Amino acid sequence: MGGVICVVGTVLFVRTPLAGGSGRAPTPDRRTAVLAIPELRALLGPIALMGIGLGGIEVGLPSLALHAGSRPSSGLLLALWSVGSVTGGLWYGSRAWRISLARRYRMLLITGVACTAPLIVARTIPEGMICSLLAGLTIAPVFSCQYALIGRVVTAGSETEAFTWVAAALVAGLAVGSALGGASIGSLGFSAPFVISCLASGLAALLAVTMRARVEQLA
Repeated sequence: MGGVICVVGTVLFVRTPLAGGSGRAPTPDRRTAVLAIPELRALLGPIALMGIGLGGIEVGLPSLALHAGSRPSSGLLLALWSVGSVTGGLWYGSRAWRISLARRYRMLLITGVACTAPLIVARTIPEGMICSLLAGLTIAPVFSCQYALIGRVVTAGSETEAFTWVAAALVAGLAVGSALGGASIGSLGFSAPFVISCLASGLAALLAVTMRARVEQLA
């Protein structure tokens, strides 16, 4: 069923007018490698670290469910994590923001660490349900900021390459986060993936703060 949905969605997308191009005339330097853009390179680090954080949570939530003695609750915790992301995205999109995009990005990364940290001390399914919902709140807003910032970096004609690098950084981070989270459970306990997630997200926030001057140019 998942494969069918994927194929149908792909077919519907490629038949839309938007898939035919960005609607902007390409600039003469469009063939320049997007990795030559300093602002894009600066953003790839936090994006990869966010992927590590998300990968850790994906492994940690099933581990929490097993520790609490309820294997079927793994799906519930992951679903609530997604519900939290949708809720945060709806809230973020409904507001008229007056602060700059770059500042919003930094604030959301920092808030994400605070929202994820309670998972470290969760021990029961009810606690996990609340903490999972909380941990998801900043995911969609952070992605929204990331994509908006990338969109301001690239020139017409280079969007596909830029977002390919973004996707590669995120997926690589997810893989690393899942691997580290899974490897840490046996030696450090079921809460270890959440610690890894908080550390990775905290480092992403730190990088976003240190690259403030560069990213502020995009806001």
